[in-house]
Amino acid sequence: MPGTDYPDSEEERLEADAVTWLVRLTSGETTENDRRAADLWRRQSLAHQRAFEKASRLWDGMEPLRDSLISRDSS
Repeated sequence: MPGTDYPDSEEERLEADAVTWLVRLTSGETTENDRRAADLWRRQSLAHQRAFEKASRLWDGMEPLRDSLISRDSS
């Protein structure tokens, strides 16, 4: 992505890590230690925070699809 301090491979790694944290935090089985560790990960750098925000926007944008899939599974 233009304008970042990380090469693509580093940016992709951070984005993958952010998705992993987001999945853990939305699993319904999150512990307080998970929340603290995710917060520490995000505060490591602006790039970490941006990757998490990007993953969160994507996750939030998928809410209608998630709701649709959940309602089909429970019918």
